[in-house]
Amino acid sequence: DDLAIYQDSTERVTTAISAAAAQLMLDYYTASSKSMIEQYFGTPSDIDGNGRIVVTTAPDLADSVVALVWSGDLNSVSSCAASNQMELVYFGVDGFTDMDSGTDPDFVALGTIAHEVKHIVSVFNTITAGRASNPLWVEEGSAEIAYEMSSRIAWAAAGGPAVGIAITGDQIVNAVVANGGIQSKEMWGVVDVIANLIPQLSTHPNSMVTAPVGANEFHSIYAAGWHFHRFLGDAYGGASTALADGPFFKSLTDLNAAGGITAITDATGKTFDQLFAEMITAMSLHEVGTAPARAFTTYDLVTASDIFSGPAVLAPPGVCPWPVTTDSGGTATVGFTTATYSGSMGIAGIRIHDFLSTGGSDIQIEVSVGAPGSIVVTRIN
Repeated sequence: DDLAIYQDSTERVTTAISAAAAQLMLDYYTASSKSMIEQYFGTPSDIDGNGRIVVTTAPDLADSVVALVWSGDLNSVSSCAASNQMELVYFGVDGFTDMDSGTDPDFVALGTIAHEVKHIVSVFNTITAGRASNPLWVEEGSAEIAYEMSSRIAWAAAGGPAVGIAITGDQIVNAVVANGGIQSKEMWGVVDVIANLIPQLSTHPNSMVTAPVGANEFHSIYAAGWHFHRFLGDAYGGASTALADGPFFKSLTDLNAAGGITAITDATGKTFDQLFAEMITAMSLHEVGTAPARAFTTYDLVTASDIFSGPAVLAPPGVCPWPVTTDSGGTATVGFTTATYSGSMGIAGIRIHDFLSTGGSDIQIEVSVGAPGSIVVTRIN
């Protein structure tokens, strides 16, 4: 009733997706994604009048692409001759076959269907309203909220932590142990967004809005965009109450919204610079005993991101938010000694420093940063 899944006929000759994998996606979307999408982003359009989202495998997708929505399909053929005039999601066949991979399945495709349907809603509204497309980090970051929330709903329904409470590292580890040492399909999206955030914040240069020159290969504006939108949902949407942030996110994609960063400033009453500084403060004070007025509430990011033993990119020294003063042993703070810390930053990049007196009472810090960079001091004890 909600999805129709097809496979490219020539591709099926060599790699047929299983009925079991297709059924997993059908069930996951109906149980964990459809209502959430409507509550958080709006009801998808129905250009073709069939009442369903159509999913098809697409052999021409790059290996690095799990799935995509093409905006052309949401236009009429009069404005886009190649349009299929339907709500259509293209999937790589690996998204399905990986769910059948024996003792080490990969369920990224399940949350991805929620991510892609969110695109259908927001892109259709953008086209219909005649406004400019969202910046990529906004469009993908908010779609990652759909990916994450579908997983939170599925995990809670399967006995995991209730939607809205702060996810901890112990909850994730205990659930993996209870599932025989592998992630369950329900919790997959939660672990995935946390894993993607680690290299984005712990490596330099980083950026919330673009991929800066010299960035780590795993740096991701999907992760950066999710982190910012998760902060907005927690701090401005009241996400600690289950699904309460839905109306906030829906206001950003509404047909009558301004779109992009303007929609965010309209919903919060704050400029981007103010929100960015608030997020930096929330990161710096997260789990240190002094919660700011605007805070992360649905994740204990310190412990939730400290669950990996490897590879190195997922297990950097120290803990979230990984100050650049962290040494190889994981100690984040440095004493009041003569030292220099330098490095490059991307646009809307983040570098955090943590200093702790070892007996002296005075410290002098000199900072040189290119305009329009700024400094946020979050705590002095």
